[in-house]
Amino acid sequence: MKGGYNKKPRALKELEGTLRADRLRPVPPVEGTVRMPRFLTGYARSLWRELAPQLKKRGLLTPLDRAAFVALCTTYERIRQCDEILGREGVILGNKKHPAFAIQARAIDDFRHLAREFGLTPASRAVLDLPEPSDNRLNGLLDDLLN
Repeated sequence: MKGGYNKKPRALKELEGTLRADRLRPVPPVEGTVRMPRFLTGYARSLWRELAPQLKKRGLLTPLDRAAFVALCTTYERIRQCDEILGREGVILGNKKHPAFAIQARAIDDFRHLAREFGLTPASRAVLDLPEPSDNRLNGLLDDLLN
C-alpha cells in the first residue's frame, strides 16, 4: 500500500456526486479459470468457497492470483487452528505465553496484508477504486476474524 492520505471510497464519491468516470480504473479482464486446489482443507476450503466467487466477479481473482489467494486461505486456517489450540490449552503455559499465541499473531498480520491485496477491507477497496460490495460477507471479514 502507498503512504499518504486515505482515498475516499467510491460509494462516498457517488453519494456526494463527485465520482468522475474518466478517473475510474477499468476492471481487468478475467482470463482462464481458477480452481480450488485439492490440498485445501477445513477452514481454508471454507474461506475459498465463500470468497472466491465474489473475488472472481470483481476481477480480483485470476489464474495469476491463485497462489496469493491460496496463501490467504491457508493463513486463515492457521489462525483458526491456533484459536482452537488456545481455547483448549489457554494462552499461558506454565509461566510463558503459549507458542500458538505467537504463531497466531504472525498469521493475523499476514492475513491482514493479504486481505488488503484482495480488496477485503474498506480502505483497500478505496485504493483499488472498487465499489462497495452489496454482499455484507466481505464487510467485516477482519472484524469477525479478530473478535
